[in-house]
Amino acid sequence: AVGVNGLALQYVTPELKVDKQVVLRAVRSKATALEHADSRLKRDRETVLAAVLLDGQALAYALESVRNDDIFMISAIAKQPCVLQFAGERLRNNAEVVLGAIKSDKNALQWATQNLRNDRDFILRVLRTNSEAFEHVSEALREDRSVALGAVRTNGMLLEYLSPKLREDQDIVLAAVTSKARALELASPELRRNRDFLLAASKRNVEALRYAHESLLSNKGFVIAALELNGNALLFASSALRKDREVVMLAIRSVVDAAAAQEEDGHASFCGIFQDTLVASLAAHSNSTRLSGSATSSNGNNGSYSFINRLFGGRTSALAAASEELRLDANFVLQAVEIDPLALYFADISLREDMNFVKRCVQKNGLSFIGAAPKVTGQRSFVLSIVKIDGRALAGAAEPLRGDKEIALAAVQARGDALIYCTEQMRNNMEVVLAAVRIWGPALRFASDALRGHREVVMAAVSTWGLALQHAADPMRADREVVLAAVTNDGLALLHAAPRLTDDKELVLAAVNLWGAALEYASKRLRSDRHVVLAAVRRWGISLQFADDSLRGDKEIVLAALRTDGLSLSYATKDLKADREVVLTAVRTCGSSLAHAAQSLRDDKEIALAAVRARGQALRYVGRHLLSDREVVLAAAQTWGSALTCASEELKRDEDFVRKILQTRSTAVSSAAASQPLSQAEGSWRTMSL
Repeated sequence: AVGVNGLALQYVTPELKVDKQVVLRAVRSKATALEHADSRLKRDRETVLAAVLLDGQALAYALESVRNDDIFMISAIAKQPCVLQFAGERLRNNAEVVLGAIKSDKNALQWATQNLRNDRDFILRVLRTNSEAFEHVSEALREDRSVALGAVRTNGMLLEYLSPKLREDQDIVLAAVTSKARALELASPELRRNRDFLLAASKRNVEALRYAHESLLSNKGFVIAALELNGNALLFASSALRKDREVVMLAIRSVVDAAAAQEEDGHASFCGIFQDTLVASLAAHSNSTRLSGSATSSNGNNGSYSFINRLFGGRTSALAAASEELRLDANFVLQAVEIDPLALYFADISLREDMNFVKRCVQKNGLSFIGAAPKVTGQRSFVLSIVKIDGRALAGAAEPLRGDKEIALAAVQARGDALIYCTEQMRNNMEVVLAAVRIWGPALRFASDALRGHREVVMAAVSTWGLALQHAADPMRADREVVLAAVTNDGLALLHAAPRLTDDKELVLAAVNLWGAALEYASKRLRSDRHVVLAAVRRWGISLQFADDSLRGDKEIVLAALRTDGLSLSYATKDLKADREVVLTAVRTCGSSLAHAAQSLRDDKEIALAAVRARGQALRYVGRHLLSDREVVLAAAQTWGSALTCASEELKRDEDFVRKILQTRSTAVSSAAASQPLSQAEGSWRTMSL
C-alpha cells in the first residue's frame, strides 16, 4: 500500500511505523509520508535523506537533531537546495554553502541570513554564480549601482528589477543591452530615443536596434552612422531606407570590411584558415549532396544556405536585408557583387537564373558564382566558359562538374588557387594539380597526399614558390634536388628542409645568399662555418645573431655584417664592441648603433660625431661630457630637430648657441625642402623665433 501511496503510512499500525523498510518504501513514494513515521525514524539519516531527495520540503518533518547536524545538512543541501530553508543560522550564514545552493536554485538566496543578503561582495559573487537570483536581492542592494551593473552584465533582462532611476543610467542599460539586446525594451523611453546611446549600444550588440524607437530607424543620418559601425544594422532600418541605394551599398561594404578586419585580427591569410574552411565546406557539401541525391533546395538556392554560410565564415550579405526592388535591380546587384561576392545569392531569382547576368558577376568576382541558381551552376558548357574567366567560379559549380576534369583543368589554368574548389578526385589528378602549382605554388597544400609526395609536382610548386616545400611530403623535404630548387627560390624554405639537409653546405649557401636570415635554420656545424656565416651577414647583417659565438668575435665577419646593418653591432662580442674600427664602421652605417658600443668609445668625440652625422638621434647615446660639446650637438641638429633636448643645461642657457641651433635647423630644413615637401613639424622651424 505505501509503495503505491506513501501517505498510507498514517493508517498502518505503530509497529509498522517503526519498520525502516516500510517507512523507506513510503517516503520514496511520497516524501511527506515522513510526517507519519515513528520519531525514531525521523532522526534516522538514511530515511530522512531518502525523503529529502524526493522533496526537500520533507525535512520539515525531521527531528531538530537532524536539522542541527551540519554534515548531514550540507549533504542534503547539495542534493536539494531548498533544504537550506530548514538549516540552522550557522549554515544559512555560510557563504560557500549558500552559494552552492544558489548555483542549482536561484530561490536559495531568500533563505540566506539577512547578514549575507546585505553583504555587497557576497551578492556580487551570487550574481556571477546565478544571475537569476537577483530577484531575491534586498531592496537596498538593488539600488546599489555596482550590484546592478554586475547583475545586468550577466543577464541583461534583470534590468526589469531595477528602479526607474537606474534604468535611466546609460552605463547600466548599455551593459544590459550588451548581454541581451531585448533589455532595451526595459530602458526608459528617453534612452530608446537617444541617438548617441543607441549608436553605442548597436556597436556592442547590433540586435539592440530591433528595439530602438521607430523615429531613429527611419532617420537616414542615424542609420548611416549605425551602418558604419555594423553593416547588419540594415536589418532594422525602415523599409524606405532599405530601398535607398546609398544606405544599402554602405551596409554591404561595412559587412565585408568587418569580415576582412576580423580575418586580419585572427591572423588568417589566403593560404590559411579560410581555405581550410572552404575545402572542409565543399567536402561536406559534396557528401551531403551525394546522400540527398540533390543539391537544390526548395527556395531555388544552390544547396542549403548552411553550405554558403560555411564558405563565407558564417557571415551573410547585407543585400539580404535590402528591398525587393534593389535585389531585382541588375546594375545595383552588379555593383554589390564587386564588393561582396555573396551578394548574388540574395539577388532576385530572375537575375540568378540569367546566364548573361551571372557571367557579368563572375567577371567582377569569380566567387559570386556560388550564388547563381542551380539551373545555371549545373549547365556544363556555361560552367566551362566562366571558369576560364575566373577559376574561383568552380566553387559554385554543381558537385559533379567540380569533378569534371576538363572544367577543373580550365579553372586551375585560369587561377591556380581554384584547386581549392576541386573535388577530392581532381585534387588527386596529376595533370590538374601540375597546372595549378605551376601558376600558384601554394596550391600544393590542397593536392592529395599522394601528389604532395610526387617529385614532379613538388618540383613545379617549389620552383614557383619556394615555401611550398612546407606542404610537401616528408620524403620530398629530404630530397636534395627539390630542397635546392626551393631555397634557390626563397631562402626561408630551408626552415622546411629535412634536418639532414640543413647540414649541406651547398644548400645552406644557396639559401643564405638569397636570404641571410636563413642562417637561423642551418645546422650547428654550418653556423660555425666561416664561409657560410660570411655569406649570410653580407646579405643581411642582423643574421650575425644566428652565428656561432666563436664567429661573432671574428672581426672580418662582424665588419661585413656592419656594412649592411650597423645595428648588428649588438650581436658582436664585448671585445669588438670596444674596437674603434668596428664601432666607427657601425655608426657610419647606422648612428643609433652607438648604443651598443663600449662606454669608452661612446666618450670618443670622433666616433660620436660620426654617429650623430649619420643619425642625429644618436646624441642620446654619446658620453655625458659630449652633451656639452657644441660641435657634437650642432652636428646632431643637422638631422634631428630635437637635438637641443639632449644638450647640457649649460648649452640650453647659451643664447648664442640656441640661435645657432635654430639657424642650423632652418638651413637643413630649407635644403630638404628643395628636394621634398616639408612636414608640418619641420616647416615650423622656418618661423620659429628665439
